[in-house]
Amino acid sequence: MILESPNIVKHLNVGYYSDEMRYDLGVDKSYSMNWFFKIGSIMDKSCELIKQYIDIAGVIFVVIDAEQKVSLINNKGCEILGYKKEDIEGKNWFDNFVPDKSRKKVSEAYNKLILGEIELVEYFENIIVTSRGEERVISWHNTVIRDDEGNITSTLSSGEDITERKKAETELKRLKENLETEVLKKSKELLEAQDKVAKAERLAVLGKLAGMVAHELRTPLGVIKHKVYYLKNNLISLMKDNKVISHLNIIDSEVNSSDKIIEDILSFARIKEPNLKTCSFDHIIKKSVSVVDIPENIDLKIEMDGELPDAMLDSSQMKLVFANIIMNAVQSMPDGGSLSIEGSMEDHHLKVMIIDAGEGISEENISKIFDVLFTTKIRGTGLGLSVCQSIVNLHGGTIGVESKEGSGTTFTVTLPTGRSPERITVKN
Repeated sequence: MILESPNIVKHLNVGYYSDEMRYDLGVDKSYSMNWFFKIGSIMDKSCELIKQYIDIAGVIFVVIDAEQKVSLINNKGCEILGYKKEDIEGKNWFDNFVPDKSRKKVSEAYNKLILGEIELVEYFENIIVTSRGEERVISWHNTVIRDDEGNITSTLSSGEDITERKKAETELKRLKENLETEVLKKSKELLEAQDKVAKAERLAVLGKLAGMVAHELRTPLGVIKHKVYYLKNNLISLMKDNKVISHLNIIDSEVNSSDKIIEDILSFARIKEPNLKTCSFDHIIKKSVSVVDIPENIDLKIEMDGELPDAMLDSSQMKLVFANIIMNAVQSMPDGGSLSIEGSMEDHHLKVMIIDAGEGISEENISKIFDVLFTTKIRGTGLGLSVCQSIVNLHGGTIGVESKEGSGTTFTVTLPTGRSPERITVKN
């Protein structure tokens, strides 16, 4: 051990000096014997005292020689490793107390240190393995022991077990990251909530204004429509002129378009809680189809999965929803195509899929189609699908869309069949 190295022991051996050497030192034989015994006794006591200090230390003390064997280890080291001193001293430190995954790397570095090929790292952290196979993280402070010629013969290291501290630091870091994530999440939710409140306030004002404007416009449009009808029926001589007929038809068409815009605005402005009554779902679908002008070049198929049950719905509101979606599908196929309406039961909910082979919706726009005032049409209010979503939500259902530009669009509406406690209220 370091405290019993040859350099110390040989100088404590009173027989080490010959009589001639003691004479040269200027002392007689009897005196020199007593003197060397006293020095040896003092040194022995000093060594034992140092050993005691090391053994009561609260950190590991370990000396590893040039052959990687343990020359000295204190009580704390034995306690952490879970072995007795005799089971540690004389054993190869790296083969017995360092994990497999790092053994080769650490052992090679130690050999290079002994040979003087690398500089000593005074502080580092690495892992040791206990008798129970448990890995402990140790914070090491290191120094080297040299012989009289300056060669490194061993290393002296003091190590503190920082496993629990490391665990605490890792847990603290995890909690900090979770807290930061949660703060960001809550901040985002708060901003979204504030945005929704602001949007709701704007929409409330817009709804009132829209209702007033729509009401004021509907009256003069009604007058215009009536007058066009009167002219068509009474100006018999002028009706022979194709140009006059064309102009009257244009006026009539534009009045109808304006009336549709006003109807959208009024629908948006007066969305209210649905008046739920027992309704035939098949009847609602057929009525919705009947109010839409479907061209001959569109192949319409309606497929219901058996006889669907009656449901608690507001029939007028739901007809508005399906008619709006069907109309959009028709408008997306100016050159014709196929339009399918499929109804089924799924998880105690009515499910309707309206599938067209139209132009589709771009990836950029698909997330916006239910936004108020968003439209890709040249003449459109951007209120239709927003109204549809509000009505479906008020019924406790869901509405979704899948589409790819150039490959058609599928709208899916799901509705509860009864008075579900899960129904929510969504107000503009």
